[in-house]
Amino acid sequence: MRYRTFTGKNKQEAYALLNSEKKIDPALNEARLIKDTEETVSSFMGLKQQTIYKIVVGIPEYTTFVEEKKIKPFPKPSISKPQNQELNNIFSSIEKNIIKKKVPTPAVVPVSTQSIDTLFAIKSASKVTEQLTRLEQTLPKREMSAPSVKTKTPAIKETELKKELATIRSEFKELKNILTSQQKNINNSQLIDVLQEGRELPNEYEIYQQHLRWIEKYLGEREFSHKIVEDIISHLETSPEILADKKNILTAVEKFLQAKIPMTNISLDQYTYGNDIIFVGPTGVGKTSTIVKLAAHLSLMRKKSFRFISIDRYKVGGETQLEKLAGYMNTQFYAINKQEEFFNLMSEKSSDFTFIDTAGKGPKETIAIQELAHWMSMTGNPIDTHLVVSATTKVTDLDYICDAYNILNYNHILVTKLDETKTLGSIISLSYKYKKPFSFITDGQEIPQDFEIADTYRLIKESLK
Repeated sequence: MRYRTFTGKNKQEAYALLNSEKKIDPALNEARLIKDTEETVSSFMGLKQQTIYKIVVGIPEYTTFVEEKKIKPFPKPSISKPQNQELNNIFSSIEKNIIKKKVPTPAVVPVSTQSIDTLFAIKSASKVTEQLTRLEQTLPKREMSAPSVKTKTPAIKETELKKELATIRSEFKELKNILTSQQKNINNSQLIDVLQEGRELPNEYEIYQQHLRWIEKYLGEREFSHKIVEDIISHLETSPEILADKKNILTAVEKFLQAKIPMTNISLDQYTYGNDIIFVGPTGVGKTSTIVKLAAHLSLMRKKSFRFISIDRYKVGGETQLEKLAGYMNTQFYAINKQEEFFNLMSEKSSDFTFIDTAGKGPKETIAIQELAHWMSMTGNPIDTHLVVSATTKVTDLDYICDAYNILNYNHILVTKLDETKTLGSIISLSYKYKKPFSFITDGQEIPQDFEIADTYRLIKESLK
């Protein structure tokens, strides 16, 4: 059985479409209604929803018994009444009906006939065939009863009766074969019914579309950006064999992200990105505490010397906090108010590392960001620049921040506050769009424990949970 679906804005429109299609496809006149229902469907990212009316019909795909095989009419046995009486004693009433051809003509038995009826007919035909064979085998050994005195019909010769019984047996074999074939059709139809779930069997294309809508919604709920979702959907559409199973889809998405997101190999024992490290980003993302965590790892665990330079002239208490931490760590701290002081300090090389703390600037403060870019370029030294962002920031704001700070030509993205969110799709989308690798992550306030080198593979896995 094949299935067709007709949809419309309302029930009348859906049925009008069905009736118009009947003129093109006459087989629809034989269709049976599987399901008619009102459904709500969503468009991209579930932002739009509309109600449609759906009709699903099933069109039988079978040939009748007459088309498969022409059944010769059963020959009319010319046996005497006494012999008929002998048959009456052998066969049940149901089997007599089969012999008398009172079963439904196969040509009018639809595929949708219940399986149990066909199985019963097959068993009955088999039983009759077996009994006819036994009767035929016993006839030569038995004496034919004499004709009844009341009837004047002469007795049939044994050979003639034997021939008639053989013909009947042959016809029943043919009937059994056809009924068996019919049962296979019924089994297939019933299997389809079991798989339908609500009397609707989606075809392969519909399953693929359902799974695409599912992964689109799945990624949207995990804060992935529209851009990355569109690219993932386009990628999945090129490999339809993946779309049959949701687990395979998630595996394919993970591999896609691993291939597309840039990764870097960072080692604190041999840090190769430069000895002058600057953290930039908006206010409140944790730049100062994060720069202290990195310094603690390099000094306490790797025995590296370092110094702090603060050019944060705006945050109240910012220098005091960093100065105190520098005192605890027994290192130098410099608070800069003029660019000449900054250039002079950057020209000196009195330690292994220089950590530069900057003022937090929102993406709208373009002049302050441009001033910082000018200071960095005038030093003449390569500066390892990390854009610090919070994992709790929504994807559209992250996009805004990255665009504003592009003028600094930052090398890495450093992610803070991973312990304060359940979804990581926004930061994965950020790295994907701007082609910048993750450097470090923080997931708490403890120094230096809640700090580690970013594991991009793990972040991708976490983002898809």
